Amino acid sequence: MTAGFCLLPISLQIFIGVHERGFHGVVHLGFCFEAVFLLCLALFMSTLMNIRHVVEVIGFQYSIVVQLRSLCGGLAALLSYPMFLELGVTSHFLSWLPFAIGVYAVYGTLLSFKKLKVVSLVFFVLAVILSMVWAIKLPWKLSYTFMFGISLKMIFSLMIANSVLCLIVAHLSCHGSQAAFSFLVVMQTIVFIKCEVILFDSHLYSWPLSMVTGIAASYTLQRLQVARRLPVSLSCACMSAHVTKSVLVAMVIFTKEARELPYTSILTMFFLIFMMIKVLLLEVPIDIPKKQLTINVSLMCVSVLLNANPVLFILGSYLFKVQASAADAMGICFIICGMLIIATCILHLPNEVKMKQFGILGVVTGVIVILFQPDVSFTVNGIFQCSEVISIMCMIVIMYTDSVQSFPHIVIASVLVGITPGIRAALYLYPTDHVPITNLILFGSVSMCLVCALFSFSKSQHLGCKFEKNILAVCMLVVTLSVLSLIVDLVSKERKQPIMHLPSWKLFLAANLIICTCTKIVVSRTSEYIPLHEKDNREIPYLPLVGNITTITSFFFLCLLGPATGLLYDIWCCGSSVILMCLQKDMKTIYNLKDSNHTTPTKLTAVAVLVLSSVCRSDLWHSSSWTFVRSCLEIGLILGTTPIYYVLWGVLWKSTVLLPEPVVVFLLPLNVAMLLYGSSWTCWTLAFVGASSSIWLMSTQFKLIPYSEKK
Repeated sequence: MTAGFCLLPISLQIFIGVHERGFHGVVHLGFCFEAVFLLCLALFMSTLMNIRHVVEVIGFQYSIVVQLRSLCGGLAALLSYPMFLELGVTSHFLSWLPFAIGVYAVYGTLLSFKKLKVVSLVFFVLAVILSMVWAIKLPWKLSYTFMFGISLKMIFSLMIANSVLCLIVAHLSCHGSQAAFSFLVVMQTIVFIKCEVILFDSHLYSWPLSMVTGIAASYTLQRLQVARRLPVSLSCACMSAHVTKSVLVAMVIFTKEARELPYTSILTMFFLIFMMIKVLLLEVPIDIPKKQLTINVSLMCVSVLLNANPVLFILGSYLFKVQASAADAMGICFIICGMLIIATCILHLPNEVKMKQFGILGVVTGVIVILFQPDVSFTVNGIFQCSEVISIMCMIVIMYTDSVQSFPHIVIASVLVGITPGIRAALYLYPTDHVPITNLILFGSVSMCLVCALFSFSKSQHLGCKFEKNILAVCMLVVTLSVLSLIVDLVSKERKQPIMHLPSWKLFLAANLIICTCTKIVVSRTSEYIPLHEKDNREIPYLPLVGNITTITSFFFLCLLGPATGLLYDIWCCGSSVILMCLQKDMKTIYNLKDSNHTTPTKLTAVAVLVLSSVCRSDLWHSSSWTFVRSCLEIGLILGTTPIYYVLWGVLWKSTVLLPEPVVVFLLPLNVAMLLYGSSWTCWTLAFVGASSSIWLMSTQFKLIPYSEKK
């Protein structure tokens, strides 16, 4: 980063110079002066950064950096006056500038040596005199009124005060007390920001310059705090003032509402930036007690809440490109608070998991609020939407904390927070003007059972030996209620409505997906609670079998309810085979499942889908007489390549080669023929998969010994 900071200005200067002037224009004395000045200035600014650790790691002494700083600073000071002349800068003080540059450069050098206090005091007086000379030559006779009714003479006075304060602060930083130094830093910050704001409001001060000065001043204050020259709170307050000024300037440039911000909003923004800098920047190296850290984080979140109106409304309007609602501002508030809590935990409490989870809860809550847009009103719809958000928050809290551990408590919690997702699903799947009350009740009941299953899976370590029994009962109840919902849909459906378009199928699919996914997660994380071997009483566990049944059922329903047709439907079915990774070793149907081959069902099922789809999409079923032969040849090629997949299944599932190697070798060219005689994209995809599988088998699994070398 330091190297880029050093080389970027000179690189841009050369690039722009070559582009604007050409190569011959670059080889010019004035351009060379500009390049050397920029390089020296960049090196000087880089040496002011905290690079001691980097320099020492490289193997150099830090004294070299100090010498380079002095050399580059001196050269930049010497070249500054020619640069002003080259750029055509005019000023009433321009004739005094060379002498002033020399005085300031020598004064800055003398401040590095505390023993030369008298000499530095002399140059301090000279610098103050030069400031007075500059002030005398200002056009005091001009009249102009700025914001707040401030006259031009008042602005001149503030600028003079800022100049003198800067010199006094520089002198006291080496030869004064910390109390006086701190007081004058605060005064200089107030005066400087006031001058900047007034000049910027009158379009006499550019916004990029305001940004640069804010960043430079903040970095300087941070370095003073690191060097223990400023207290933490004081440095934080001054930095917050500069950052707040920069943020307001940016808002004025890029938004229209910023100029109408009341002073209370500016104060709340300052308070937010103050807390963020204090907690996330200046207090990082300090060991803070948890109680104090909790207070600071709470104040930081309160400051975010105080900035909801109008700052977060403005932010929401520019993020979502529409007028932000109260829900948008509330959601952004939750997200920012959650991210701040997570950042605080990472910096101060890296091992504190619960605090990070609390921050994640805040982020998730914010996203939910933005998505659901709850109407905060005393209407039926508003109360229901707020209940949805509260239910989801409670679900997350229950799943990621130990607040609920016993199964009866899980059932009670499921009844309280599980009904709203089911009602929302019913309102979404059924027409708004015709939602059967029976199905509404059934959807809510299934939702409560699924939430109960989720809670039980997340609390499996607390439920002990009764875990499997309770989960099986919940799963049976889910299946029963889903079948009842399907029966009600079949009875009440319209004649023209397709059977597979009934909403209950989607409910059944969602239930199977949740159960099979949760079962797989619990088995992979806490397998001791769902034993994959026979128990002491020779009773085989049934929960892995239930997980496998729901996994296979989920795959079939995903294929049946596919949203696309043609090749996209085949791709959907192949992608749906990913759910088969939830299969488990259940001691009844699947015995050979291991960590090494758990992806085999997914791979072979995708191949089977391609084979069946290629046969079904062949022209054989609707071809005319002259394409019948080609269609038969296509079907023959598809079926002829199936031994390749049989060998592939044996290698992936059983780690054995089930057919002789020449079978795969001599069937490989059939895939090329499929590319020529195939009549669908699916057939061509199958040919590519078959060729890739054959090449993989020959290159990694077969020895391929020449026939002449075989014994």
